[in-house]
Amino acid sequence: MAIIVQGNLFDADADAICVTCNNQLTKQGSLVMGAGAAREMLKYFPKAAQTAGEVIGKVREHSKSDFYGFLLTLDTDHDRLLGFLQTKYHWRDPSPLELVERSLIVFALSADRHPDISFACNMPGIGLGGLAREVVVPLVNSLPENITFYERG
Repeated sequence: MAIIVQGNLFDADADAICVTCNNQLTKQGSLVMGAGAAREMLKYFPKAAQTAGEVIGKVREHSKSDFYGFLLTLDTDHDRLLGFLQTKYHWRDPSPLELVERSLIVFALSADRHPDISFACNMPGIGLGGLAREVVVPLVNSLPENITFYERG
C-alpha cells in the first residue's frame, strides 16, 4: 500500500523523484513542463524536460501512441533517478481518470520490478489535473509501499 504524506516532494529522501506530466514535446524535443510539480522539478533538475522528452520521443516512435504511462530516467548531472507519470495528453487539458488509472498501473509495475528503489511523487491528477482527491486516493492506495505520494501541506 502506497503512503500519502504532506510536505515538499523535492525534500523527499527517496531514490527517485517523480512528477506528473503530459505528453507534449516542444519543437526541440523537450517535454513541456510549464506548471505544477513538473515546473518545480526544473528548478532542481534543469535538464529534466530534455531528458524526458528524448525518452518520450523514442517511445512514441516505436509505439505510435500518445501513452507512455510512467518513465524512469537518470539525471546524470545529479546522479538522481527521475520519474515521469503521465496524467495528461496535453498540458492545457484536465487529467482523464482513465489515463491516470492506466499510468498508475505502469508505475506500480515499475515499482514492483524495483523493490529496492523508493519513489516519491506528487499526487496524480489533482490540482491542475482537475480530479477530486477522493477519486484519486483509492487509486494510489493500491500501489506498492515503496511509493510515497506527496501533497502540499
